Amino acid sequence: MPDPHGQVFTELARLREVLNVLLGRLDGLSRLAARERAAVRTLAIHDLTQVMQEKTAALAEITSLNQQRADLMTGIARGLGMSDVAPSLTEIASRAGGEPGRSLRDQQAKLVRMIDAVREESQFTAAILHRSLALLHAGVQAWRATDAPPLYAMDGTLTQAGRPLLERQG
Repeated sequence: MPDPHGQVFTELARLREVLNVLLGRLDGLSRLAARERAAVRTLAIHDLTQVMQEKTAALAEITSLNQQRADLMTGIARGLGMSDVAPSLTEIASRAGGEPGRSLRDQQAKLVRMIDAVREESQFTAAILHRSLALLHAGVQAWRATDAPPLYAMDGTLTQAGRPLLERQG
């Protein structure tokens, strides 16, 4: 007959490994968020595109790790005789006790700090983007309000010779 406590300890060890990997990926996401903010500030569109692609891949990996974490926590909770309701890391750490419990509480505290840092960085970047788009929109609206003629005629020829600008739309 299998030892349920042995399996719980094995799953606790796996959970700690997944949490460590998750912490590393969140740290990487934090660095990506800082690169994203720098790209937005300098209007480096190529860099911003690259960071967004890397961020999308990182978020997909974090989602997968989070699912592994949730599955392990459910198995551990069952092994510890806890209810089938999704257990929290705090509850599992408390029930596990000893070194495994302390380790889980430490990892949880690190995760909370890391998630808060990534959230704050992302919110700051989103605010910068929002303000930049609002400024761009206001500039376009002001330009549209002028009585300047189109720069290109309907046949595509320049109406103001030598000026390589596009036709005003709308």
